[in-house]
Amino acid sequence: MEMINTLDGQMLLWIQDHLRNPFLDKLMTFYTRLGDYGLVFIAIVLILLIIPSTRRIGYMAALGLIITVVLFIALKHIFMRPRPYLTVEGLIPLVLMERDPNSFPSGHTAMAFAVAVSVIRHLDSKFMGGVIILMAVFMGFSRLYVGVHNPTDVLVGILVGILSAGLSLRLAPILEKKIEQMKASRKGAE
Repeated sequence: MEMINTLDGQMLLWIQDHLRNPFLDKLMTFYTRLGDYGLVFIAIVLILLIIPSTRRIGYMAALGLIITVVLFIALKHIFMRPRPYLTVEGLIPLVLMERDPNSFPSGHTAMAFAVAVSVIRHLDSKFMGGVIILMAVFMGFSRLYVGVHNPTDVLVGILVGILSAGLSLRLAPILEKKIEQMKASRKGAE
């Protein structure tokens, strides 16, 4: 574990020393803040739910998002890994996460990938699928850039998001069938 912590710290310091600049600092801080409280992901799901032709995708993305939140909150409480800016000497965070001192795994990244994978599974456009995945990757990278997550936090966040999307894709047909059965039962009772 010490070796992983050392490598994580070295990567974060490299990003800080070689990639940070005033323009990217503003862009990455803005982009990473879009994921706070899951607001951008909830907004995407709501838009999908409002549009009749994307409603089914919206249900799956919502289910994936719910599964993701449960998983990453549970993992954060199990591992209780402190934010890297608290442990990596010389790392200067661009944002502080005082309300959540635990960094493992990255919830922003997990939510981004849960929604992205749920959506691209149903898209016909490879271009749009690429854009959506790029946005999820960019969210994960923004968490590294601003110094609030370790690379391994982000990698596990990606896995949690993909796993959650996969579970939602498997559970959605079962839930749809149950909902249809409940509707049929109600209709029969009338």
